[in-house]
Amino acid sequence: MTSIHVRPKPLFTMFLGRFFVTSALILGISSAASAAPTPEDVALSEALFREGKTLLQERKFDLACPKLAESQRLDPAGGTLVTLGLCYEGAGKLATAWVVFGEALAAAERDKRADRIKLTKERIASLEKRLSYLTIELAPEGIGVTEFNLTRDGANVNRAALGTASAVDPGKHVITVTAPGYIPYSVDIEIGAENDKKKVVIPPLVKEPEKPVEKPIEKPVEKPIEKPVIIPPAGGDTNPAMHPGRVGALVFGAASVVSLGIGGIFGIQAKSEHDEAIKLCPASPCPSTAGIEQNEAAKSSAALSTGFVVGGLVGLAGSVVLWAAMPRNASARKSSAATVSFLPVVSPQNAGAFIVGSF
Repeated sequence: MTSIHVRPKPLFTMFLGRFFVTSALILGISSAASAAPTPEDVALSEALFREGKTLLQERKFDLACPKLAESQRLDPAGGTLVTLGLCYEGAGKLATAWVVFGEALAAAERDKRADRIKLTKERIASLEKRLSYLTIELAPEGIGVTEFNLTRDGANVNRAALGTASAVDPGKHVITVTAPGYIPYSVDIEIGAENDKKKVVIPPLVKEPEKPVEKPIEKPVEKPIEKPVIIPPAGGDTNPAMHPGRVGALVFGAASVVSLGIGGIFGIQAKSEHDEAIKLCPASPCPSTAGIEQNEAAKSSAALSTGFVVGGLVGLAGSVVLWAAMPRNASARKSSAATVSFLPVVSPQNAGAFIVGSF
């Protein structure tokens, strides 16, 4: 048993009839020739087909073609293919229309529809003269990798198609090549409306830069704080106080440094006074009383400078001797009391120091 569905033909009478075999009974056994559409699919397909025809007549191709394509998907028919091919041709999608008309010709020959066969052959021959072509090739030296993925407008392109001119619709097309470990390559190509031929050559891919290896952060190991071990001196006394003799040596040393500083000041003053006396007394004997007085003052300052400097040097020497002679801390040699006296002597004519002590 065969059921036949024929659409009404108010428009495009030559090719709007549609046929679909839903089931067949052979020797009493029911067998589906193909996945039959549900009644709901058939009803929706019919509604979409009618809307698509109306929009096509109004030349609203961008709205008509999607409806006709969905109608064909839900309930395939040769008449719908022809109408869809006319829609794509009107929208300027010549390559897509050419493919659809090829499918419509096969359906017409299967259905033995002479009118559709004639129409589809005429449309195919007309479109072939207007088609635009795109060829994709790899660079002659190769692209540097054997395993890659090539797409055109998001659809995969088989390697066998490389180097072959393929009919494409006019407009912008995006060619993308990806490969593991390489930077993706992409190029846009604009195809003209009719009789345009373009070629895209894929250059060698560029390797991705190596990512630096991140070393794990090592946490610092906290070491226990070691307390210093204090070793007591012989005899068991742990008193670290400095011996009074060494304290005296430090005091004498400081006083000696001060004496040296004072001697330096007097030396500078003596030099200044001497220079002034030379200016006042350019010849001998000196004719200027002020010059003579200035010269005497320079001698006194020089004598004081010499006394303080000599006293400071002697004092430093004495402090070094005391420092070396005295024990390191106060606990040493408690049985004998050490006494030290230091007396610097400074005068305009002499300088010196007396060091008196018992150890």
